[in-house]
Amino acid sequence: MHTLYGDLAVVEGFDIDHRDGVGWKRAGESAIRLKQEEMEQIRTEVGMAFPHTLDNYYTAWGSSERMEVDGKAGYIVHATRRSGLKEKLVFDGQSGLLVQRVVSIPTVLGDYDSRVDYRHYRSFDGLQVPTEFFFAQPNLSWSRRVTSVEWNVPAE
Repeated sequence: MHTLYGDLAVVEGFDIDHRDGVGWKRAGESAIRLKQEEMEQIRTEVGMAFPHTLDNYYTAWGSSERMEVDGKAGYIVHATRRSGLKEKLVFDGQSGLLVQRVVSIPTVLGDYDSRVDYRHYRSFDGLQVPTEFFFAQPNLSWSRRVTSVEWNVPAE
């Protein structure tokens, strides 16, 4: 996956199907091996972009509510992760694509919400992939823009 963080271009690759797979990233000439937690974060974000894989991440599904998403019909679905965390998934009512995910992490001071917006889906080899991710947490936000996706590229 080719990603822009501001002006910095980063190339990341990993085996999404196997937990013990190899992951790497490169900014410039030299590649470094991804840490397990980095691979898990990327694997989760990529997996969220493909609704048919959501059952791999959630053990329970709750109620669904109608809402407006960017002036269009949408749905909020309440879900529970395998870890027990509660999440809200927001889907576009017309396309069915995931447009937002809110994770509520309980703390002694109340819930700590972390949000990811999935924007500007494009087709890569027939699969719809979000090309912009917007991440927001209390007092911190950043974005990520995917410029290209290649499937089945050998690990470096």
